[in-house]
Amino acid sequence: MLIRVINLLTNAVLQKLTLTKAIQDSVQTIESEIKAGQKVAVFNFISESRGLSEHIISVIMNIITNDKKLLMVERYRIDAILAERGIQLAGEVNDKEIASIGNFSGAQYVITGSLTFVGSSYWFNIIFRSCLFDRFDL
Repeated sequence: MLIRVINLLTNAVLQKLTLTKAIQDSVQTIESEIKAGQKVAVFNFISESRGLSEHIISVIMNIITNDKKLLMVERYRIDAILAERGIQLAGEVNDKEIASIGNFSGAQYVITGSLTFVGSSYWFNIIFRSCLFDRFDL
């Protein structure tokens, strides 16, 4: 199972990256590490507000859709699966549950992450993981 964390705290502080640039750089890294044509789903993004989290998810999805290197699972499909299972992504969701939802949606990879204020800077983490091997572990 592949789990990859992209931590942009150091780069963001040294290069004074905007949030949009940090997201673009992260998505570019993901696209370079995942074989073209794979299906990805963007799940929860933890931040100080729901609006900010939704904005980050929207930017990630727009970049992936516009780049056309990866296929995107539509957000309404993820929302329908979550509603059916009675799950809310407002808090922490364990890795097996994320893999299960990803598998059910048809995604090969799931993207999650967080934006946290640390000291005088924001710590931007984006995590992508393969769902392929988890099909046998559920």
